[in-house]
Amino acid sequence: MKPASPILAIIILVLLAAWSTSCSPGREDKAAVDTTYRVTVTLNDLDSGALVMSYREGDQWKKDSAQGVHGHFEFKGKAPVTRKAYIRVLGERGPSLALYLENGAIAVATKKDSLGDAVATGTPTNNDNAILQQEKAAVNARISALQEAYRSADKNNQALLDSLDKVYEGIEESNRTATMAFIKAHPSSLVAAFEIYDLYIYNPDVAEFEGAFNLLDSSVKASTIGQEVSRQLDIAKRTDINQFAPDFTLNDINDQPVLLSSLRGKYLLIDFWASWCGPCRRENPRLVKAYQAYHKKGFEIVGVSLDNPGDKDKWLEAIKKDKLTWLQLSDLKGWDCVVAKQYGIQAIPMNFLLDPEGRIVAKGLNGEKLSAKLASLLSPPSSTSSN
Repeated sequence: MKPASPILAIIILVLLAAWSTSCSPGREDKAAVDTTYRVTVTLNDLDSGALVMSYREGDQWKKDSAQGVHGHFEFKGKAPVTRKAYIRVLGERGPSLALYLENGAIAVATKKDSLGDAVATGTPTNNDNAILQQEKAAVNARISALQEAYRSADKNNQALLDSLDKVYEGIEESNRTATMAFIKAHPSSLVAAFEIYDLYIYNPDVAEFEGAFNLLDSSVKASTIGQEVSRQLDIAKRTDINQFAPDFTLNDINDQPVLLSSLRGKYLLIDFWASWCGPCRRENPRLVKAYQAYHKKGFEIVGVSLDNPGDKDKWLEAIKKDKLTWLQLSDLKGWDCVVAKQYGIQAIPMNFLLDPEGRIVAKGLNGEKLSAKLASLLSPPSSTSSN
């Protein structure tokens, strides 16, 4: 699942790196001397079994597996570009090892339960990342503790979840400061581009995003990850505050096409969600509350679901169960939803608030932020009388 911030379940899933005073020099991600990779993982407490490695190739997730021999696991292949990969124990929901998959010899030795804290070394980008993680060990430890607190929390206790979100905000500020320091000091590292992507993947401050991207060396901007960051920045600019929301047509629950611009005339919230998204479902009661309070004052919602092919019944069931009485749209293509791509949606729930003319006035209004914003826009100012 790809849940989203500020619901804690989303934000803490983002891989956060660290900063340092030394990093490898810049290089093109296609210019490695080695033409193949070999990833060797040694788990001191897992004699047999298997590991699975997942990585994204375009819009698809690829997987490879390795059978253990006396605690040693090995993955081999070719990496035309540097990309992130994640390794976990097959059949278990435990922690996963994050590394940079690139040609060369990559190695890591750890224990099964410590896989999520392990750091790979051996190739330039992984060596950079190893230094970063060492420098930011204290921040990473706080993140790990918060992840555990969230995993064990009662998901029906919204007050507790909100308090964990507040704790995260403080940790995230420390991480952002450290990451930006790294980017400024090491603009020729591929790690800098990956870090920018992670920092601004969800509801970015566009000015900050552009400023960070402009720090990168031209060689890093030309890399595969650099080009992806540039693409996301362009989308972020087109969907920023004060921009007219990109128009689109999508089918409703009766398979009838609906044009976004036809809904102008009221304050309109475009809400990206899905029936399978836990944080989205927990956010829905707040949307219902806001809708009931402000609908008659000129507020409307249109839901855009990222439900998967063949899951229309689940989508409709969630609409009914959560009492979502507003317009609902979907192409039932999951993360391949054309509108989600148009708006640069990388995590959900995510929303955009439009004014009656169709201009974006706010975004990412989760929690009580939506009601507060609507109160400022639609609640009449208190009147005063003078004698």
